Amino acid sequence: MPAIGKIEEVLRLAKEIDHPIKQGFYLFGHIAREQWFNDGNERTAQLVANHVFVQNNAAILAVPVEERENFWHKLVKFYETGQQDDLNDFLYKTSIGIMPGGLTMEKTREIDERNRKWLGLE
Repeated sequence: MPAIGKIEEVLRLAKEIDHPIKQGFYLFGHIAREQWFNDGNERTAQLVANHVFVQNNAAILAVPVEERENFWHKLVKFYETGQQDDLNDFLYKTSIGIMPGGLTMEKTREIDERNRKWLGLE
């Protein structure tokens, strides 16, 4: 079990991130990497990230089965280096699904534009 101060620090830093997908990715990576629990750290991290995404009508994170090997490679690289950009890029390109069923088309466009700006695609 980690020190409560470390958990509070991760949560405090996450609150400072104003983009919900970036915030969710930060929480996913850091909860998984910190290994707060004896088991289920990646599952817990995914649950927390999806909570952030759903609360902000942003997306759902689910790594496709065919990408699991690549996912583990990116995750281990992040664990070893602390550099999360490659993992975030991989997750966004392969494992993020925008939630059009629960959003208006206008809201979907807004989210897509916001995400494209964050990724530097505009």
